[in-house]
Amino acid sequence: MSQGQYSRLFDAQAAQYKQFRPTYPPELFQQILRYSDSERRHHALDNGTGNGQAAVELAKHYDRVTATDQSAKQLQQAEQMPNVEYKEGSAEAIDLADSSIDLLTVAQALHWFELPTFYAEARRVLRPSGTLAGWGYDRPFVKDQAEVDKLLSQLYSVTLGPYWDDRRRLIEQHYRGMEPPADGWSQVTRQELDMQKPMTVQTLLGYLRSWSSYTSFRRERPEAADPLQLFEQNVLQALGSKDASHELTINFPVFLILAKRH
Repeated sequence: MSQGQYSRLFDAQAAQYKQFRPTYPPELFQQILRYSDSERRHHALDNGTGNGQAAVELAKHYDRVTATDQSAKQLQQAEQMPNVEYKEGSAEAIDLADSSIDLLTVAQALHWFELPTFYAEARRVLRPSGTLAGWGYDRPFVKDQAEVDKLLSQLYSVTLGPYWDDRRRLIEQHYRGMEPPADGWSQVTRQELDMQKPMTVQTLLGYLRSWSSYTSFRRERPEAADPLQLFEQNVLQALGSKDASHELTINFPVFLILAKRH
C-alpha cells in the first residue's frame, strides 16, 4: 500500500483509534512470549504500530522497543515511554541493522503489507531463531443480544460493505494463506483466542467511527445521512432503552500467526 493511500485511510481517524480501539488481552502477549521461549529480550520491533498499543505492552517485557508506522498522525497519539522509540517508517524497508532484533510484531496491519518484501525484511532484521508474531481481530460480535448483533452485522456487511478496502477480506479469512514461506522460516503456527470487552452503546459507536469503511463512506457520500445515527436508534430500540450508556459485551475473535527465523 502506498504512503498516500495509507495516510488517507488512517490519518483522519487517529484520535478515534486512540480512544476507542480495544486493547489487546495480556494472554496474547503471554502466548507470544511462551512461543519465543527465550530469555533474550533486548530489542523488539512493532511494525504498523498505529498509536503504539502493542508497543506499550512489549515495553513491559523488552529492554528496547522500536515502533514504526507510515501515519504521522497515528504516531502523534502514541503513549510515550522511556524505552519505546516511535518513528515513521515502512514495513517493506525497515531502518534497522541485520540480525538486530529478537521479536517483530504486527498488530492488525499485516494485510496492508506487501508480504514477499516484508517477510524478506523481517528475516533480515531478526536474529537467528528470532520470533515473528502477526495478529488481527475480526469484526466484533455482540454477546447475548442477537438482535443487536444482527444490526451490527448488517452495518458491517451491507451499509458499509462496499466501503471496505479489498484487503479487508484477509482479516475475514483470519490471515489464512498469509503465513511466512517455509524457505527462511520454521515452527510456523496459528493460534486463536477471544478478546471480550464490555462496551456501552456510546463506546461501541466510537469504535465504529474508527472503521476505515465509515471514514470512506463519509468522505465519498458527504450528503448522505450518518449511518451510525440510524444504527444507534435501532440498537436502543432493540434493547428497549433510551440510554446510550447501556452496557454490552463485545467479543472480538483474535487470530495469531507465529514463526521463527531460520
